[in-house]
Amino acid sequence: MYSIKQMLQYSVSAMLVLLTALITVPFAIYNEHNMLQVLSEDRQDSLSLISQKADAIFSSAGAISDLLYRDELIAGTIMSDSTDMLNLPSIKAQIDQTYTKYYEAFKQIDVSFYIVCIANNGFQYSSRSDYKDTDFQRIRSFSWFTKHIASKTNRYIINTVNERDGNFSIAVIRNLFTQDGAYSGSIFVCVPESILSNTYNNLIDKQNKIYILDTLSVAISSNDKSKLGTVPFVVPDYRFVRGNENYSIHQSQNQKFFSAKFTSETTGWTIYEQIPLVLIRRPIRQLLGQVIAIAISGCMLSILLSTLLAKKISQPLQGFCSEMEFSIANYFEPIAVNYSLSEVQTMRSQFNRLLDKIVSLMEGIRQKEAEVNTVKFNFLKAQINPHFLYNTLFSIKCTVLMNQPQKASEMIEILISLLRNSINSNDSENSLLDESIYLRKYVELQNLRYDHNIALSINLPERFYTARILRFLLQPIVENAVLHGLPPDGGKIIINVMDDEPDLLIEICNNGRSFTESELQAVLLSKESEQPKRKNSSTHIGLNNIQQRIQLHYGKNYGLFIRDNPDYNTAVCMRLPKIK
Repeated sequence: MYSIKQMLQYSVSAMLVLLTALITVPFAIYNEHNMLQVLSEDRQDSLSLISQKADAIFSSAGAISDLLYRDELIAGTIMSDSTDMLNLPSIKAQIDQTYTKYYEAFKQIDVSFYIVCIANNGFQYSSRSDYKDTDFQRIRSFSWFTKHIASKTNRYIINTVNERDGNFSIAVIRNLFTQDGAYSGSIFVCVPESILSNTYNNLIDKQNKIYILDTLSVAISSNDKSKLGTVPFVVPDYRFVRGNENYSIHQSQNQKFFSAKFTSETTGWTIYEQIPLVLIRRPIRQLLGQVIAIAISGCMLSILLSTLLAKKISQPLQGFCSEMEFSIANYFEPIAVNYSLSEVQTMRSQFNRLLDKIVSLMEGIRQKEAEVNTVKFNFLKAQINPHFLYNTLFSIKCTVLMNQPQKASEMIEILISLLRNSINSNDSENSLLDESIYLRKYVELQNLRYDHNIALSINLPERFYTARILRFLLQPIVENAVLHGLPPDGGKIIINVMDDEPDLLIEICNNGRSFTESELQAVLLSKESEQPKRKNSSTHIGLNNIQQRIQLHYGKNYGLFIRDNPDYNTAVCMRLPKIK
């Protein structure tokens, strides 16, 4: 026999147990789905970052290949009919210097590579000291190598080149053909797979598996080296990789995995990650155990908790809302207060995680802007120096052959001074005084090279001596005037530095061929991919890069324009902010 009190107690307990079961199961399902969705978004961000780094490595390899392909020494050696008349040790030493220069430049963005050159005339070269004749023969034996030669492919990429030591690399290959279509040789730029591994080693846990897959789902890079060069999937994995879902849960080798992926639009590569599901469900089960413990305690203390429930719920929520307002007002400072309710504690953790993402995204944006400026600066610097250096050295060679040692010595001294200014400094800015000294030496060298009579006049008031501007802004414009504006017998270039409050105005004038505002705007608005098809494309590229660097560094209110000056045919003006 039961009393009413007991019946009420049993009934309330039974209802609480049933209610607990009805709440716990959907709660667990919802939290698991929500956590998997959040985890999917989080892994998408991480995989996207890995993909961006892999894209940068891929683009860098292509850029290196283009630079080597345009190198006159390398191309000329490969295209020569015979090596009998060539000084091969000297040529290889010069190629070593070229390789070292590019290697050090790209090493700054964590890209390492080695190069291999193979020619029909018997010339062969590798930047790796351990390369042997058998290695060159091994390359020639690859079926893809002979196939691309037969199909006369100028440029192609092999994502999984199996090295003799069992390692893999990505290779960008340039084939060189004569005018009649005969094969002359090839230039290989090889990036070891370990460089790709570095993009994700610090971003994933050791228990996770990660793969970088090409468009055929072949593993280019992975922390499981046994899968390299293969398609490392069973059917469910393959369907997920080729499908549209952001994440998947499937079983492989008697173990369940959570899988996420990200596909690059640039390369078509897919970053694929597998995480053991037990690691993901562990915090969910811990949270579920806490909920059950709280529910059981609630059954035993239901009468007492019914009077305190409103107070225990309202106080943490009010405190959490106050902490959120304080956090937002104090530049997204994380909430450090711990609450008694696990749900509020979960909200605090999720809120702090959201704050971390916001701060990380803001920092990422600032870092990407800085990287864009650095890349633009390095690209322009690399664009100017090799072209200018090769032509100048050729002029010095011709001067020596013409038995003019004094003139050659002067040219070498000026060239050393220019190279010291352009290579030895990593500072992206320079003072106007130093830039003017650099310009005078540059014009002096051009006069010696071409027997010009170019008069350079720089009107630089003393108050602007220490004003800071980006390096290599003025030199390309002066170079354009020398090469494309002035007549062959020389002319006059005037540089005026003026105050145009609150900005600084630099005017570069010459009395040669006129260059109008409409022509300048056509150059600045055109895309770089279209510019090589236009006349005087080198000038266009130089001006376009100057405009981009100015606006990336100082903003859209600054840049180049043409100013009417009745005393000169062309007056290219540059508006910059005043920086001391």
